Amino acid sequence: MTSTPRLADSPDRPEAGNGPEKPPLWEPATRFYRRLHVAALGLLIVVLSIHLLREFAVILQQVAIAGFLVYLILPAQRWLLRRGMPLLPAYIVILLMASGLAFGLGTLIYTNFQDFLVKAPTYRENFEAMTEELQNQLPEWIYDAVLRTAIEGSRDAEQNLQRLGAMLGQVLGIVPYLVLVAIYLVFLLWEVAGANERINRAFGAERANTVREVLGNASDLIERYISVKTLVSLLIGALTTIALFLFGVDYPILWGILTFLLNFIPYLGSFVAVVLPTLLALVQMRSLGTALAVVVVLTVLQNIVALIIEPLLAGHRLNLSPLLILVALAFWFSIWGIVGMLLAVPLLVVIKSVLASIEETRWLAQLMSKNND
Repeated sequence: MTSTPRLADSPDRPEAGNGPEKPPLWEPATRFYRRLHVAALGLLIVVLSIHLLREFAVILQQVAIAGFLVYLILPAQRWLLRRGMPLLPAYIVILLMASGLAFGLGTLIYTNFQDFLVKAPTYRENFEAMTEELQNQLPEWIYDAVLRTAIEGSRDAEQNLQRLGAMLGQVLGIVPYLVLVAIYLVFLLWEVAGANERINRAFGAERANTVREVLGNASDLIERYISVKTLVSLLIGALTTIALFLFGVDYPILWGILTFLLNFIPYLGSFVAVVLPTLLALVQMRSLGTALAVVVVLTVLQNIVALIIEPLLAGHRLNLSPLLILVALAFWFSIWGIVGMLLAVPLLVVIKSVLASIEETRWLAQLMSKNND
């Protein structure tokens, strides 16, 4: 009668008393396949998410903008609550103030746009006169390569006015869009109040703490980013308005508002906020020296605010790779346009925070960081 070998006789199993047990040989392979499984599922989720983001772009944009505005409203809400105002009246006061501000800005933009339609032929004539002067000073091949296309595109004033009229129609057409954003904003503010209770019911006491920690970290980062960015954008918008007013450039307040909005787009927004008013100064005053002075002053203001004031207000940064920020801007622009670029960094903060909270994806969060923290 043959005896079956004992497990202790196996060469892969250490005998008792010969030191700590070693992990089975298949354990590294299991970890590899587990990570591969997570990576495959992650890729599938990314592809499906991109499809859904494109398919339901309008609805998701409105919800995302409303969520962005929530972080602007929460500091004001807490300020009112600390002074004894009940929650519902505080929301009503904030929404009324926001509606009045939006109406005032909309009226200002509409008025400036109408004035721009009137002055557009003058700008075109100034541009053509400047290009004719340059034609006598520049080599012909440079003139043909750089300026001729621009001149031909600006010759027909009636066509330009029609294009501007179409743009005005698009501006007026966003009113229903903004109304839906306001509706989503009201319901999001209402939902925030009972979020903790719903998380407890959905995940249980133990898991709810983890979920709240992840959401809390992401929320704190986004709120700090939006608060600092809003203050910095207000500052650079005000400085831009003052500088353009002193130079005599048309629509300084409008350019200040545009600079405020563009400052939420990292890197690219600041560039556009300098170039556009500089071009207007050039065609308005027909002075290359004035245009150069405008671009120098605006560039200096942008760098002072971005390199000195913003780091002082932000404390520690978001610790995101600059290359990743540029890729995120391009990605969200391809999906949602300008709205996507405005929301790119807040959404990137949420993604990084979620990845850092999961053990299997923590390495991705580390790759997304600028430093090794």
